[in-house]
Amino acid sequence: MDSIYWIDMKLVATCSRDKIIKIWQLQDSNALKLLSSIKIHTSYINSICFCIVNQQLILYSGDSEGNILISDPLAGNLIKYIKKAHSDNVCCLNRASGNRILSSSWDGHGKLWKFDEVEQEFMVSTLPCWDLMEYGPDFYLAACGDGTVKMIGLDGVCRVFSGHKCCVRKLVILGSNRDLFFSVGNDGLICCWNVQSGLVFAIQGHTSYIYSIFESCNYLVTVSEDCMAKLWKFENSNLHLAGFVSLCEDSIWDGIFFSDATILAGSSGKLWTIPSTSRFGTYCDGDQQLSESKLMFCLPKIFDAAPKGYTDNTSCLLKESSNTCKVLFVQIYF
Repeated sequence: MDSIYWIDMKLVATCSRDKIIKIWQLQDSNALKLLSSIKIHTSYINSICFCIVNQQLILYSGDSEGNILISDPLAGNLIKYIKKAHSDNVCCLNRASGNRILSSSWDGHGKLWKFDEVEQEFMVSTLPCWDLMEYGPDFYLAACGDGTVKMIGLDGVCRVFSGHKCCVRKLVILGSNRDLFFSVGNDGLICCWNVQSGLVFAIQGHTSYIYSIFESCNYLVTVSEDCMAKLWKFENSNLHLAGFVSLCEDSIWDGIFFSDATILAGSSGKLWTIPSTSRFGTYCDGDQQLSESKLMFCLPKIFDAAPKGYTDNTSCLLKESSNTCKVLFVQIYF
């Protein structure tokens, strides 16, 4: 299940190269209230993931030294320290079915965890495995440093998807059609794949590395080294650019959808919120007037009342001390 529920809380977790995990609570106004700062790592933190174990909400975090730490995100205390879970940087942690966790690393391996025990290990690539996600029972998709996406079954790699020119960074499965998934990478390409037939299409989404892609209700958002976040609408088997924002000189490392298409983005040392309004998801090819302290909505000509360069109330929520490498959201109700 994609959402975790517990006592009407909406939690956001962020991690950074400052070695700190921060837990936030999303307010009704979409503002974030800092609940705790967890300082349990001694090296860069590059991946985080919520999970439920024995009815308790826990947080997995992976660092650049290959360690995975399990903590209580509300109390802020360390529960379990898995030293050298991988031999190199843990660049991915994702939930899997059965309250399990997937991890992948620069060491080219993927692992399936049940709490702190390895249930299954995959040799994915001799190069970094940047992302690893569950596709279905006993099947997984891996984003690889050799420019491929690999499907992995119980007997190992069972299918290879080739289409990127270099390292693949992130994967997302289309919620409305489980036969389709998307990949992004250092080549700036967005590739759409059918698990049966292979590459459906590839488009040049950004001018530089695409670090992440995420999805909600047939909308996709990509974030990039080119300082842009782009909103895409998938319809009629094609991607259509629906909107974009720019952070000027800030690379965008990660992001998530809140409800109502609100986005939280993590950039080089900052957290940004893009509030949900009727204007979101629109595109303008006119000039933009950009500000370091604002995100810019670019509006189409059909909004006659809105001038070109309209600036919404989006603002920098917080200046972090280092790059916000990962942003994570969980809505919990129990």
